[in-house]
Amino acid sequence: MEEEMQSLHKNKTWEVVPFPVGKTAIGHAMIIASKSKVGIDRLKIQLNEEFETKVLGAAKKKLGMEIRRERSRRKLFFSQKGHIQRVIEKFGMKGAKSVMTPLAPHFKFFGKQSPTTAQDKAYMDNVPYASGVGSMV
Repeated sequence: MEEEMQSLHKNKTWEVVPFPVGKTAIGHAMIIASKSKVGIDRLKIQLNEEFETKVLGAAKKKLGMEIRRERSRRKLFFSQKGHIQRVIEKFGMKGAKSVMTPLAPHFKFFGKQSPTTAQDKAYMDNVPYASGVGSMV
């Protein structure tokens, strides 16, 4: 933390104010990607001219995504397995059977299948299906 504060003072980036009681400080990081190592090195030099920087090495995880690279194949892989596991647990589906397609493509849904009574609508309001699906999209 001390290095960050010195950098902020040196660069005249921020005005220092007292830290709010009960709050947690967060930092920031940047991922630099390019097909050219020369381009990455050039960008690092430019950033170092403007700011104090620290090279953290190759990213392994960012924004909850695991990052894996296969340099020999020039491939980059992202995985959200941890996030998906948390969503599954949150919505009580840990014991559910997994399938590639949750519903066969030939099934069709129609408006008349939607709940019509107040009781059915109230019940469906408490079914978090849309939230679960939305969390995984």
